[in-house]
Amino acid sequence: MAVKIINLRFIKGKYHYLAQEVMSLKRVDHPNIIKLLEVYKNEDKIYIVMELVKGVDLLDFLFSNEKMTEFQASTIIRQLLKALMHLNSLRMCHRDIKLENIMIDPATLHIKLIDFGFSSFIMDKDLLYTQVGTPYYISPQILKGEYGKE
Repeated sequence: MAVKIINLRFIKGKYHYLAQEVMSLKRVDHPNIIKLLEVYKNEDKIYIVMELVKGVDLLDFLFSNEKMTEFQASTIIRQLLKALMHLNSLRMCHRDIKLENIMIDPATLHIKLIDFGFSSFIMDKDLLYTQVGTPYYISPQILKGEYGKE
C-alpha cells in the first residue's frame, strides 16, 4: 500500500479538491483505476491510503522504449478506454488525463489511472465551468470555461 500524506496547512482554499478526490475514489472500483483503501485525519494531516502501484508513468515508459508495437499500444489503449467507460458509467469526469497520470507496469503492460484531484461528477446534459487541468493538456473548451463530460 501507499500513503499520500497531506498537510492541511498547505491546502487552504483547495480543500474541496481533496474532498472531491476522496469522494471520487470511494465510488470507483475498477482494475485499471487506483484503489482507495482508507482515509485517516488528525489535527494537521490527512492520510490517504491507496494500493501500491508498481511501475512508471506512461510518459517515462514511452521515452524509455524506442518503439512500441501495435500489440503494446492496443493493450494500453484498451485498458484506458475500459477505465474511462467505467468512469462514464458513474457520471464522473477525471479532468486531468495525461501520460503522467497513467501508471504502467512495463513487464505486464497493466495500467492504472491515478490522480483524481480535479475529478467531478456530471449529469449527461450538465456543463462544467471550472478551469482545471494541466496547462499543456487543457482543451480549448476548458479554457473557455464551459464544457461537457466529453
